[in-house]
Amino acid sequence: MTLLPDGPGRRPEATVVRPVGELDIAATAELDRILEGVPADVDVVVDLSRTTFIDSAVLSLFVRGARRHSDGGSTLMLAAPAPIVRRVLTTTRLDDVLRCADTVDEARTLLSQQSGTDGPHHPMNDDGRND
Repeated sequence: MTLLPDGPGRRPEATVVRPVGELDIAATAELDRILEGVPADVDVVVDLSRTTFIDSAVLSLFVRGARRHSDGGSTLMLAAPAPIVRRVLTTTRLDDVLRCADTVDEARTLLSQQSGTDGPHHPMNDDGRND
């Protein structure tokens, strides 16, 4: 997994995480460490384009991360999910809870459009669903 700050011309406070391969319980600890290392007031894009599998432990981690970033006034956004990952998000209805963009560039654009707003970029209700 890699952790990359956005490049020139991008919101410098946004961070891109690019996991590769299977995201299962074995990957949870490392991914959690990486995501927890990003301050809650910094936007995160998780690039899932090279993810071939995702399990419930990782989905739970993303939900907790989205809540943490929302509480911190930022956004955790998934981007470019492979078809199998998109299917899991849809089947579990987590696509209603987690923000998801078709590409990393789209995620960056959406995040930059919401900069300058008051409060959390993408608040979540107490039930975990998006406003």
